[in-house]
Amino acid sequence: MNNLLTIFIVVTAAAVLLQAGILFAMYFAMRKTSAKVESLAEEVKTKVLPTAELAHSMMSELRPKITTVVDNVSVSTTMCVPKWSVWMQLSPTLWTALGYR
Repeated sequence: MNNLLTIFIVVTAAAVLLQAGILFAMYFAMRKTSAKVESLAEEVKTKVLPTAELAHSMMSELRPKITTVVDNVSVSTTMCVPKWSVWMQLSPTLWTALGYR
């Protein structure tokens, strides 16, 4: 019985030491990963954020111009394409020549 208790204590101690070793390895791996993530975050701040700010300022500057262009195109297309009633008032000879009558 005493022999079995000693074996149990040795196996339990080995298991606890193994768990402690795994926890220390996880801790050091997490520190290494944290340092990499911090350097990547700093790189994003220095490279991506200025580009995003430039794109935002360009969109703010160009939005009124784009709106004007869209409005102008909308007006010009409504002016160029006559209404159906205007098409219907064309001479019957033209409709016949086009093959619609």
